[in-house]
Amino acid sequence: AGSGGQLLGVTLTVTGTVSLTASPQSLSFTAAAPGTPPAAQAITVTSNFPATVATASSPGWLSVTPLSGSTPASFSVSVVTAGLAAGAYKGT
Repeated sequence: AGSGGQLLGVTLTVTGTVSLTASPQSLSFTAAAPGTPPAAQAITVTSNFPATVATASSPGWLSVTPLSGSTPASFSVSVVTAGLAAGAYKGT
């Protein structure tokens, strides 16, 4: 107990890897052109440690909301078919 303080060095090491799992791992939409876009589909992301997940979608006809969430996180994926010609499209 004196008036002088002491500094103590502390090292914290966190080990492990965050593992993210998306369910389902892929989505498929079918729409008649021209017509009403198909219903949005849900995707859930879980992890072995708490994590924040940020989303991005490409190309412009693909949309994900919300843009981020904390695991377990649920996202809604939708497609905009307006202006698309008949054919198969892929996005990420």
